[in-house]
Amino acid sequence: MKRASFLAPLMVWSVLGLSACQPAPAQDNPAPNDPPEVIDVLKVSLPTSVAASGVLRLTVSVAQGGCQHFTNFKVVRRTPDRLELTVQGRPISGSVACPPMTGSVAETYSDPGSPTRTTPFEVFVNGQFHGSVGID
Repeated sequence: MKRASFLAPLMVWSVLGLSACQPAPAQDNPAPNDPPEVIDVLKVSLPTSVAASGVLRLTVSVAQGGCQHFTNFKVVRRTPDRLELTVQGRPISGSVACPPMTGSVAETYSDPGSPTRTTPFEVFVNGQFHGSVGID
């Protein structure tokens, strides 16, 4: 009888211990119901010049890992002499703790060239000035 009363708590703790060993949820899935948030930008690369109505490609480096996952670019304002973008992301779903930052990921934004650009064409990302592009 004493043996049975000793084993019952041991069995309970064994079950609880094993249930804590469930695999962690995938770290790559953004939480679909969370609204997008502005995420940090590490670097913005832009060409020195582009045709007035040509496609302008910007390369924006964002952190890989951490609590946010890149989702999209949002054009805040686009005029003939200025492009203002925000870089958006969502929190990683199922994360108890944020995974470590492991580097950067380059994302590309393409501005179609409409309205036709004038010189100097200024580029702002997340409210920060990142340079001017000459117009050919």
